[in-house]
Amino acid sequence: MTSPLFVGIDVGSESNVVCCLTRDEEKRPLSRFSITNNRPGILELQERGSHQGESFPHDQLVSKVQ
Repeated sequence: MTSPLFVGIDVGSESNVVCCLTRDEEKRPLSRFSITNNRPGILELQERGSHQGESFPHDQLVSKVQ
């Protein structure tokens, strides 16, 4: 059984910090990176997200906006 991939995004005016987690007991991020807060940054997020999905099998993406 695959587990969900949790993606948190700390949005800033110039850049966004992205953190990807699983339900792993170690509570360590799979990846953490920054992207610019513009269209090229969103395209980079899409690209990195597709690579993350290839390296970590998941069946759902869980997001929460606060």
